[in-house]
Amino acid sequence: MGPRTTSVWLVTAMEPDLFLCPYLRMQNAANDDFTPEETARMHDYLLKGGFLWIDDNWDPDFDYIRPNLMRILPGAKIVDLPVEHPMFSILYRANPLPQIPSLGSWKRTRQDSEIGPSTVHYYGVFDDHDRLLVLVSMNSDVFDSWEREGRGAVPDDTAEARHLLRQRRAIPASQQRGHRAASFILNRS
Repeated sequence: MGPRTTSVWLVTAMEPDLFLCPYLRMQNAANDDFTPEETARMHDYLLKGGFLWIDDNWDPDFDYIRPNLMRILPGAKIVDLPVEHPMFSILYRANPLPQIPSLGSWKRTRQDSEIGPSTVHYYGVFDDHDRLLVLVSMNSDVFDSWEREGRGAVPDDTAEARHLLRQRRAIPASQQRGHRAASFILNRS
């Protein structure tokens, strides 16, 4: 696998050990197009039980992300998840859906959004069996809050939201496949 810091590895879609990674996270996905080989590899990875969370995307990035997702998972259902979706209420209830800015943006503006007034969206990508394979958080930077956790630099009002989202998706996604929780960052370089 690629470089590692603590429990985080950088991997590519073509990584020989990709299928050992139960959970991938990808940031700024609107900047990338997958090659045909990467598309096929990600398709296989997701259908064999892998999970991808795409985060730190802001309007209008989804217009670029959606076509990539449809190439990777043709026929998949993409759903704008409402606050009532079970994912947001298994252990704790999220209401409203959390919008978390990067630390730099929050320090500059003290606003929840990095781009001015915007609505947070969490899109779920489901296969034919209604399994959630991909989560896309739009107008939020959940990963930034995790990266700075414990440093006293994250706004207190995001603490509950970031813990809720981590417990909801990252840890259960890893444990249900019998792996320790670790982050594998899909690296496009």
